[in-house]
Amino acid sequence: MTPVLFHLIGGFTVLLGIAHFFLPAIVSLRTVVVDSGTPLRIPGIRYIPSRRDLHGLVLVMNHAVSYALVTIGFLDITLPSGLDTALGRGVAVWIGVWWLIRAVAQLHIGRRPFDGFVIVAFGSFAVFHLWAAWA
Repeated sequence: MTPVLFHLIGGFTVLLGIAHFFLPAIVSLRTVVVDSGTPLRIPGIRYIPSRRDLHGLVLVMNHAVSYALVTIGFLDITLPSGLDTALGRGVAVWIGVWWLIRAVAQLHIGRRPFDGFVIVAFGSFAVFHLWAAWA
């Protein structure tokens, strides 16, 4: 059952990562980021990010997450054959912690029913990976 769950979660994660590459266009990011930001609070530096800066920052972070998701998905698909090694268990723990961080970070987005679903789903991915590392 464990390899099947790894393959299902891995396949979902690859698809989620691919979808995330297109997320800025899907949510019309240019219309969502409408204003300049507040000045950055770095001692000795006063910098007010422009709308373009904020848009670029969101794109950079989104693409980084997209790449991470695709990588994690492929790791999950191949991980069951390596769970009996220290490296494989370490990768499972790393992925589990990544999903835990992602689940908790959903609270920054909101506290609606869908956010609760995302927290539970991604939290269960975290628990599964951590369990698999020590099972």
